[in-house]
This record gives sequence, structure tokens and C-alpha cells, in this order.
Amino acid sequence: MRIGVRIKFSEDYGDQRALAAVGGEITFPKGKPPQFSFSSQVQYHQYLKLRKEKTPTVAPEDVE
Repeated sequence: MRIGVRIKFSEDYGDQRALAAVGGEITFPKGKPPQFSFSSQVQYHQYLKLRKEKTPTVAPEDVE
């Protein structure tokens, strides 16, 4: 049995960038809102660590 971590989806670019950096995924459970999905607690804690660092919260294409 594989135990993973799921948290609320975020539209924030910095959150999505950190998710991708640690190998997490955006999942779309049937009948539920989208979620961020991590395969392990370790991966989730890596995500949290990246989010504490200063990362841009605006997508590069949105910057003039």
C-alpha cells in the first residue's frame, strides 16, 4: 500500500514550480477539486522547504 500526501491545489506560480521541482503532481479526483499530490512525506517536506525560500509567485510570461 502506497501512502502519499494530498493538499489543496494552488494557482500560485511559486507553489506549482515547487511542486514540479520535487516531482509532485496535480491530480483531478473525480467529483472533487484539483489537488497537489506527493508520493511521500519526504517529497512533501521538500516542497514545503522550497516554498519557504524566496521564489517568484508570478509566472515569467506575466512579467513585463
